[in-house]
Parts: sequence; structure tokens; C-alpha cells
Amino acid sequence: ASSNMKRIPCVSSSATPITNRHGKLGKTMTYHGVQPYGIPRPLSAQDDIPRLLQDYAHAAQNALDAGFDGIEIHAAHGYLIDQFINDGVNNSRNDEYGG
Repeated sequence: ASSNMKRIPCVSSSATPITNRHGKLGKTMTYHGVQPYGIPRPLSAQDDIPRLLQDYAHAAQNALDAGFDGIEIHAAHGYLIDQFINDGVNNSRNDEYGG
């Protein structure tokens, strides 16, 4: 593994860390061994979320232009969209995208 690999920060609906069933910070395997998950940066309502919506729309249009009949967005199991709409996920936002 390259030692100059950049760690890409994760994003979420809220700055809520991933924890295990005992409430301890979760861990994942990386190129540098087992590391704790980082605390995600909440998406901003002014910049990030509108850009994300544009990205979804652009990807859908690309699929249609490529001849697909339609698209399906996976929005369950803790993926990004699910973090905004699922009551079981800690969406602690206090803006128009709040839980």
C-alpha cells in the first residue's frame, strides 16, 4: 500500500460517529491496519445538499442517455439518503433537512 494515500473525510446527515452495539466508536480495516471510523462532516444545506441533488440528477440523466429504461436509487441500510429519512438514524440537524 502506498504511504501517500490521502484519507477522504466521510459525510453524513449529522456529525454522528459510527458506534458498535456497545456504544463504542466503530472500527474498520484500512491500509494502515484497524482504525476507528472518523466522525463524519455533516452536509451543508447551502452548498453540499444542492450539489448532491444535482449529482443524482446528472447521474440519472447519464443513465437515460446511455439507453437505460430507468434508474433506482438505493436509499436504505444507512446509506446517505437513508440517514436523512430514517427515524432510526441520528439526524440531529435543525434546518430544513432535519430529522
